[in-house]
Amino acid sequence: MTINITPFVGAGDIMLGTERAKLREQYQNKYSSRKSGGDEIDYFLNNQVTADYDDDKVSFIGLNAPLKVEYNGLDLFSMSYEQIYDALSLVSKDIYGDASSLTFMDLGITFYFEGGGDMPNLPLQVGIFTQEYYRNSMHTFKRI
Repeated sequence: MTINITPFVGAGDIMLGTERAKLREQYQNKYSSRKSGGDEIDYFLNNQVTADYDDDKVSFIGLNAPLKVEYNGLDLFSMSYEQIYDALSLVSKDIYGDASSLTFMDLGITFYFEGGGDMPNLPLQVGIFTQEYYRNSMHTFKRI
């Protein structure tokens, strides 16, 4: 299964801004929920997709390996930290990151990587988010 992401819009058939109850119904209540830092996060497709909510609407969609996730024809889970940075920095100028993450604010895409060594390996998670979601979190990021 390939999931195409559209920044600030959605991933596959999960759209940012969808009400929690509608998303749960869409997946015929086949999900699990866990509390994380006081927030309730839903897990779909055998925990390969996560949904975070603000005001009960999807504000972040996390897509976990081994899903096949594409953006503009790029197979994101097959690319290294450096390859992702090189490709997306051509169109993004608002980039934050550290050894285990890269966030392209103006594209609405974030990546979490395995740590270790000088450069991280392949991504463990690709996420897309609403503008408000990361605007509220920007203070925690380091601009590259």
